[in-house]
Amino acid sequence: MDNYGTQPNPNGYYAPQNQPISPLGYIGYMILFGLPGIGFLICIIIAIAAQNKNVKNFAIAQIIIVVAAVIISVLVMLICGVSMASLSEAFQSAYESGAAGY
Repeated sequence: MDNYGTQPNPNGYYAPQNQPISPLGYIGYMILFGLPGIGFLICIIIAIAAQNKNVKNFAIAQIIIVVAAVIISVLVMLICGVSMASLSEAFQSAYESGAAGY
């Protein structure tokens, strides 16, 4: 066993800060973090205050994923908005030039 508790001792127990999380525990955290609004706040609180390194790292990973998704979404909306504005302007000018003969 190392001095940091990352390996189980001869009795099979980990140090409290390194206790493994069960798959059901990860599912529970994913559901908790997935709650709109409050889930992100809970995720930040757990990332700051959790004693278990596994839970803390999972919360930090969730925060990184959410921030990346927000940045990508904003960029996609900006690109779509600019392209729609230019497309609308092109249709408007085409309509005005085609409707002049009537």
